Amino acid sequence: MEVQPMQRTFSIRQYQPADHDRVVELFVQLDKYIEDSIADDLANVDKVYFNRTEGPKGNFWVITEQTEGGEVVQGMVGLEYKSDQDAELRRMSISKDARRQGLAKRLLDHLVAHAREQGFEKVVLTTGQHMPQANTMYSVYGFKKVKEDPIVVWYEYVIPKLSQ
Repeated sequence: MEVQPMQRTFSIRQYQPADHDRVVELFVQLDKYIEDSIADDLANVDKVYFNRTEGPKGNFWVITEQTEGGEVVQGMVGLEYKSDQDAELRRMSISKDARRQGLAKRLLDHLVAHAREQGFEKVVLTTGQHMPQANTMYSVYGFKKVKEDPIVVWYEYVIPKLSQ
């Protein structure tokens, strides 16, 4: 009798302060040089992502897995307000043991839907040249490369208008 792997269950919800330690842990998994960012927006998620009371707003989401031990944050993404037209995708990260399950695409779909609802026209992001899987994922999703140097790649995604 063949043993079937257990079906994993994931859901997206808004970041909560109790998620902070796991969000930082996920981010550090990416690369040690990123530690500088921990003192930046990840130290102030509420101020950076939830700071606007009027007009288009950013947000920060986590994707969680229900396990026998409870809910585990397995991924994250932030959308930071830049202008009434533009927002920046930041801190996309999926736990190493939860990759290849479509979680990043689910987060991107969620982020783009929110950006559209808020009235943003474009989402921009930067990522490292040393992250070929991330670069491929963003390109496949529809982000267009607008600039690159030996270290960083800049992308933008024009949010398609919904037909009336």
